[in-house]
Amino acid sequence: MSKKIPKDLIKKSIDLSKWGINERAWDKKRSLELLEILLRNNYEIGVSGGDVYCLENDELKTLYENWFCDPRSNETIKEYNLRSLLEAKRYIENYNIKKNNIIFSFVFSDYLLFEDEK
Repeated sequence: MSKKIPKDLIKKSIDLSKWGINERAWDKKRSLELLEILLRNNYEIGVSGGDVYCLENDELKTLYENWFCDPRSNETIKEYNLRSLLEAKRYIENYNIKKNNIIFSFVFSDYLLFEDEK
């Protein structure tokens, strides 16, 4: 697998660097799309965790809500990646969104390139 996020999904992300955070975030629908892409690609990348933010009136608010997934001593990297992706997916699917401006950022288990990076 190419360890890249497709350009169309990057365009749908929110660059958090404007608020001093070197990450990108996606709404619930796009976050689940990203996880599906990673699940279809042989579990080359996992998700060690993520954060939940609220974007309102061009202001980013941390909600102090997050998830994490640590590797277990008895699992292979691929087993960990699969479990971490499924846990991230479950967290986001079950996250009760009361407003449309909730976004999710990810901590990937390996370096992941955005297609606009060289």
